[in-house]
Amino acid sequence: AYVLREGEESRAYYMPILGDEGIRLAQPVKLPFTGPVDQLAFTPAGDELWAWAGAETGEPALWSLAFSGDRFGEPARRLDLQDFPAGLASATAPAAGSIIFDALEPETGRWQLFRLEGGVPARLLAEEADSQSPALSPDGSVIVFSSNRDGAGGAKQDWGLWGYAVSTGRVFPVYDTAADEGSPWFAPDGALFFSSFDYAGGEPVGSIWRLGDLAKPRAERLAGLEGLLLFPRPSPDGEWLLLTVYAEPHWTSRLVNLETLDSRPLTAEGVEVTFACWR
Repeated sequence: AYVLREGEESRAYYMPILGDEGIRLAQPVKLPFTGPVDQLAFTPAGDELWAWAGAETGEPALWSLAFSGDRFGEPARRLDLQDFPAGLASATAPAAGSIIFDALEPETGRWQLFRLEGGVPARLLAEEADSQSPALSPDGSVIVFSSNRDGAGGAKQDWGLWGYAVSTGRVFPVYDTAADEGSPWFAPDGALFFSSFDYAGGEPVGSIWRLGDLAKPRAERLAGLEGLLLFPRPSPDGEWLLLTVYAEPHWTSRLVNLETLDSRPLTAEGVEVTFACWR
Protein backbone atom coordinates (compact mmCIF):
# COMPACT_ATOMS: atom_id res chain seq x y z
CA ALA A 1 0.00 0.00 0.00
CA TYR A 2 1.30 3.48 -0.74
CA VAL A 3 0.41 7.16 -0.58
CA LEU A 4 0.52 9.01 -3.88
CA ARG A 5 0.58 12.79 -4.12
CA GLU A 6 -1.83 14.15 -6.73
CA GLY A 7 -1.40 17.92 -6.92
CA GLU A 8 -2.15 19.28 -3.45
CA GLU A 9 -3.93 16.08 -2.37
CA SER A 10 -2.67 12.66 -1.30
CA ARG A 11 -4.46 9.38 -1.97
CA ALA A 12 -3.83 5.77 -0.92
CA TYR A 13 -3.42 2.83 -3.31
CA TYR A 14 -3.00 -0.92 -2.96
CA MET A 15 -0.81 -2.89 -5.36
CA PRO A 16 -0.89 -6.73 -5.16
CA ILE A 17 2.30 -8.70 -5.76
CA LEU A 18 2.16 -11.33 -8.52
CA GLY A 19 3.97 -14.66 -8.28
CA ASP A 20 6.49 -16.01 -5.80
CA GLU A 21 9.74 -15.16 -7.60
CA GLY A 22 11.15 -11.67 -7.39
CA ILE A 23 8.80 -8.70 -7.27
CA ARG A 24 6.13 -8.35 -9.95
CA LEU A 25 3.47 -5.76 -9.18
CA ALA A 26 -0.13 -5.80 -10.37
CA GLN A 27 -2.21 -2.81 -11.37
CA PRO A 28 -2.75 -0.50 -8.37
CA VAL A 29 -6.24 -0.06 -6.91
CA LYS A 30 -7.34 3.17 -5.23
CA LEU A 31 -8.34 2.70 -1.58
CA PRO A 32 -11.58 4.32 -0.36
CA PHE A 33 -10.17 6.79 2.16
CA THR A 34 -11.58 10.31 1.95
CA GLY A 35 -9.42 13.40 2.01
CA PRO A 36 -5.63 13.53 2.31
CA VAL A 37 -3.86 10.42 3.63
CA ASP A 38 -0.73 10.23 5.77
CA GLN A 39 1.07 7.05 6.87
CA LEU A 40 -0.36 3.54 6.51
CA ALA A 41 0.23 0.35 8.50
CA PHE A 42 -1.10 -3.20 8.17
CA THR A 43 -1.77 -5.40 11.19
CA PRO A 44 0.70 -8.31 11.52
CA ALA A 45 -1.97 -10.70 10.20
CA GLY A 46 -2.57 -8.46 7.18
CA ASP A 47 -6.34 -8.41 7.76
CA GLU A 48 -6.57 -4.66 8.49
CA LEU A 49 -4.96 -1.52 7.13
CA TRP A 50 -4.79 1.50 9.43
CA ALA A 51 -4.47 5.03 8.08
CA TRP A 52 -4.58 8.66 9.09
CA ALA A 53 -6.98 10.21 6.60
CA GLY A 54 -9.12 13.30 6.28
CA ALA A 55 -12.70 12.91 7.50
CA GLU A 56 -15.73 14.55 5.91
CA THR A 57 -15.12 17.53 8.21
CA GLY A 58 -11.61 17.96 6.87
CA GLU A 59 -10.09 17.02 10.22
CA PRO A 60 -7.81 13.96 10.41
CA ALA A 61 -9.17 10.73 11.84
CA LEU A 62 -7.80 7.24 12.39
CA TRP A 63 -9.48 4.70 10.10
CA SER A 64 -9.23 0.95 9.60
CA LEU A 65 -9.91 -0.96 6.39
CA ALA A 66 -10.67 -4.70 6.60
CA PHE A 67 -8.93 -6.97 4.06
CA SER A 68 -9.89 -10.48 2.95
CA GLY A 69 -7.42 -11.73 0.40
CA ASP A 70 -6.96 -8.78 -1.94
CA ARG A 71 -10.52 -7.58 -1.34
CA PHE A 72 -11.30 -4.80 1.11
CA GLY A 73 -14.38 -3.24 2.63
CA GLU A 74 -15.34 0.30 3.57
CA PRO A 75 -13.28 2.32 6.07
CA ALA A 76 -14.38 2.27 9.71
CA ARG A 77 -13.53 5.33 11.78
CA ARG A 78 -11.75 4.51 15.05
CA LEU A 79 -10.67 7.88 16.42
CA ASP A 80 -11.70 11.38 15.40
CA LEU A 81 -9.15 13.95 16.52
CA GLN A 82 -11.86 16.59 16.91
CA ASP A 83 -12.71 14.87 20.19
CA PHE A 84 -9.09 14.28 21.15
CA PRO A 85 -6.42 16.74 22.34
CA ALA A 86 -4.24 16.48 19.24
CA GLY A 87 -3.83 18.71 16.22
CA LEU A 88 -1.91 16.30 14.03
CA ALA A 89 -1.03 12.62 14.03
CA SER A 90 1.17 10.50 11.79
CA ALA A 91 2.85 7.19 12.54
CA THR A 92 0.89 4.08 13.52
CA ALA A 93 2.03 0.66 14.74
CA PRO A 94 -0.85 -1.85 14.88
CA ALA A 95 -1.01 -4.88 17.15
CA ALA A 96 -3.69 -7.42 17.95
CA GLY A 97 -6.60 -5.47 19.40
CA SER A 98 -4.77 -2.14 19.73
CA ILE A 99 -2.76 0.45 17.87
CA ILE A 100 0.12 2.67 19.00
CA PHE A 101 0.35 6.10 17.41
CA ASP A 102 2.00 9.48 17.80
CA ALA A 103 0.12 12.78 17.99
CA LEU A 104 0.94 16.43 18.46
CA GLU A 105 -0.61 18.04 21.54
CA PRO A 106 -1.41 21.67 20.74
CA GLU A 107 -1.48 22.59 24.45
CA THR A 108 2.15 21.59 24.97
CA GLY A 109 3.45 21.71 21.38
CA ARG A 110 5.03 18.28 21.91
CA TRP A 111 4.71 14.99 20.08
CA GLN A 112 3.62 12.15 22.36
CA LEU A 113 2.93 8.41 22.08
CA PHE A 114 -0.51 6.92 22.67
CA ARG A 115 -2.10 3.49 22.69
CA LEU A 116 -5.66 3.07 21.40
CA GLU A 117 -7.34 -0.02 22.85
CA GLY A 118 -11.07 -0.57 23.08
CA GLY A 119 -11.68 2.84 21.52
CA VAL A 120 -10.01 4.74 24.39
CA PRO A 121 -6.61 6.43 23.82
CA ALA A 122 -4.08 6.49 26.65
CA ARG A 123 -0.75 8.32 26.67
CA LEU A 124 2.26 6.04 27.12
CA LEU A 125 4.76 8.66 28.28
CA ALA A 126 4.49 11.97 30.15
CA GLU A 127 7.73 13.83 29.42
CA GLU A 128 9.11 17.23 28.50
CA ALA A 129 10.59 15.71 25.33
CA ASP A 130 9.02 14.80 21.97
CA SER A 131 8.38 11.19 20.98
CA GLN A 132 7.46 10.09 17.45
CA SER A 133 7.26 7.18 14.99
CA PRO A 134 6.44 4.18 17.21
CA ALA A 135 7.36 0.71 15.93
CA LEU A 136 6.21 -2.47 17.68
CA SER A 137 8.56 -5.46 17.85
CA PRO A 138 7.32 -8.74 16.27
CA ASP A 139 6.78 -10.33 19.70
CA GLY A 140 4.91 -7.27 20.97
CA SER A 141 7.26 -6.75 23.91
CA VAL A 142 8.97 -3.48 22.88
CA ILE A 143 7.96 -0.22 21.22
CA VAL A 144 10.91 1.57 19.61
CA PHE A 145 10.42 5.27 18.94
CA SER A 146 12.34 8.38 17.93
CA SER A 147 12.79 11.04 20.62
CA ASN A 148 14.83 14.08 21.60
CA ARG A 149 14.73 12.99 25.25
CA ASP A 150 17.94 13.37 27.23
CA GLY A 151 17.69 10.14 29.21
CA ALA A 152 15.76 11.65 32.11
CA GLY A 153 12.67 12.72 30.19
CA GLY A 154 13.90 16.21 29.37
CA ALA A 155 14.55 17.55 25.86
CA LYS A 156 17.84 17.96 23.96
CA GLN A 157 18.79 19.05 20.44
CA ASP A 158 19.33 15.80 18.53
CA TRP A 159 17.04 12.78 18.18
CA GLY A 160 17.80 9.15 18.97
CA LEU A 161 16.01 5.81 19.18
CA TRP A 162 14.53 4.65 22.49
CA GLY A 163 12.66 1.58 23.62
CA TYR A 164 9.53 1.22 25.76
CA ALA A 165 9.05 -2.14 27.50
CA VAL A 166 5.33 -2.91 27.11
CA SER A 167 5.07 -5.07 30.23
CA THR A 168 6.84 -2.69 32.66
CA GLY A 169 6.78 0.77 31.05
CA ARG A 170 10.57 1.01 31.35
CA VAL A 171 12.23 3.37 28.83
CA PHE A 172 15.75 2.53 27.66
CA PRO A 173 18.20 3.76 24.98
CA VAL A 174 18.40 1.78 21.73
CA TYR A 175 20.61 3.87 19.42
CA ASP A 176 21.51 7.51 19.98
CA THR A 177 24.35 9.39 18.26
CA ALA A 178 25.12 13.01 17.39
CA ALA A 179 23.05 12.51 14.20
CA ASP A 180 19.23 12.39 14.20
CA GLU A 181 17.81 8.86 14.19
CA GLY A 182 14.17 8.26 13.25
CA SER A 183 11.63 6.25 11.22
CA PRO A 184 12.25 2.93 13.02
CA TRP A 185 10.53 -0.27 11.81
CA PHE A 186 11.04 -3.95 12.61
CA ALA A 187 11.64 -6.79 10.18
CA PRO A 188 9.86 -10.08 10.94
CA ASP A 189 13.11 -11.55 12.30
CA GLY A 190 13.40 -8.74 14.88
CA ALA A 191 16.04 -6.65 13.08
CA LEU A 192 15.38 -2.92 13.33
CA PHE A 193 15.70 -0.61 10.31
CA PHE A 194 15.87 3.15 10.76
CA SER A 195 16.87 6.44 9.12
CA SER A 196 19.73 8.67 10.25
CA PHE A 197 20.24 12.31 9.28
CA ASP A 198 23.54 14.19 9.37
CA TYR A 199 23.67 17.96 8.92
CA ALA A 200 27.46 18.32 8.80
CA GLY A 201 27.40 19.89 5.32
CA GLY A 202 24.51 22.25 6.05
CA GLU A 203 21.92 20.20 4.15
CA PRO A 204 20.51 17.00 5.70
CA VAL A 205 21.94 13.77 4.30
CA GLY A 206 19.94 10.66 5.10
CA SER A 207 21.07 7.05 5.32
CA ILE A 208 19.41 3.76 6.26
CA TRP A 209 20.74 1.53 9.01
CA ARG A 210 20.01 -2.00 10.26
CA LEU A 211 20.34 -3.02 13.91
CA GLY A 212 20.22 -6.78 14.41
CA ASP A 213 19.89 -6.86 18.19
CA LEU A 214 18.45 -4.15 20.45
CA ALA A 215 20.77 -5.26 23.25
CA LYS A 216 23.87 -4.73 21.07
CA PRO A 217 23.92 -1.17 19.66
CA ARG A 218 26.12 -1.94 16.64
CA ALA A 219 24.22 -0.86 13.54
CA GLU A 220 25.12 -1.52 9.90
CA ARG A 221 24.72 1.21 7.29
CA LEU A 222 23.16 0.18 3.97
CA ALA A 223 25.58 1.78 1.50
CA GLY A 224 24.92 2.82 -2.08
CA LEU A 225 21.56 4.52 -1.47
CA GLU A 226 21.38 8.26 -2.17
CA GLY A 227 18.96 11.08 -1.30
CA LEU A 228 17.04 12.01 1.84
CA LEU A 229 15.90 8.53 2.89
CA LEU A 230 12.87 7.89 5.11
CA PHE A 231 10.47 5.21 6.35
CA PRO A 232 12.37 1.95 5.71
CA ARG A 233 9.85 -0.92 5.56
CA PRO A 234 11.27 -4.48 5.25
CA SER A 235 9.16 -7.05 3.39
CA PRO A 236 7.55 -10.01 5.24
CA ASP A 237 10.11 -12.40 3.71
CA GLY A 238 13.02 -10.13 4.72
CA GLU A 239 14.37 -9.92 1.16
CA TRP A 240 13.23 -6.42 0.17
CA LEU A 241 13.04 -2.94 1.60
CA LEU A 242 10.66 -0.14 0.71
CA LEU A 243 12.10 3.37 1.09
CA THR A 244 10.68 6.84 0.75
CA VAL A 245 13.20 9.14 -0.95
CA TYR A 246 13.14 12.92 -1.18
CA ALA A 247 15.24 14.58 -3.86
CA GLU A 248 14.20 18.21 -4.21
CA PRO A 249 11.54 18.93 -5.27
CA HIS A 250 10.06 15.41 -5.57
CA TRP A 251 9.18 12.42 -3.39
CA THR A 252 9.35 8.83 -4.59
CA SER A 253 9.48 5.30 -3.22
CA ARG A 254 12.04 2.64 -4.11
CA LEU A 255 12.25 -1.13 -3.81
CA VAL A 256 15.66 -2.26 -2.54
CA ASN A 257 17.01 -5.82 -2.75
CA LEU A 258 18.58 -6.32 0.69
CA GLU A 259 21.13 -8.81 -0.63
CA THR A 260 22.48 -6.80 -3.56
CA LEU A 261 21.21 -3.30 -2.56
CA ASP A 262 20.04 -2.83 -6.15
CA SER A 263 16.96 -0.61 -6.24
CA ARG A 264 14.21 0.51 -8.60
CA PRO A 265 11.20 2.83 -8.36
CA LEU A 266 8.03 1.38 -6.88
CA THR A 267 5.97 3.19 -9.52
CA ALA A 268 6.62 4.94 -12.82
CA GLU A 269 9.24 7.70 -12.89
CA GLY A 270 7.79 11.12 -12.10
CA VAL A 271 4.98 9.78 -9.89
CA GLU A 272 5.27 11.22 -6.38
CA VAL A 273 4.95 8.58 -3.65
CA THR A 274 5.36 9.94 -0.10
CA PHE A 275 4.99 6.68 1.84
CA ALA A 276 4.80 2.92 1.20
CA CYS A 277 4.41 -0.22 3.34
CA TRP A 278 4.02 -3.99 3.00
CA ARG A 279 1.19 -6.30 3.81
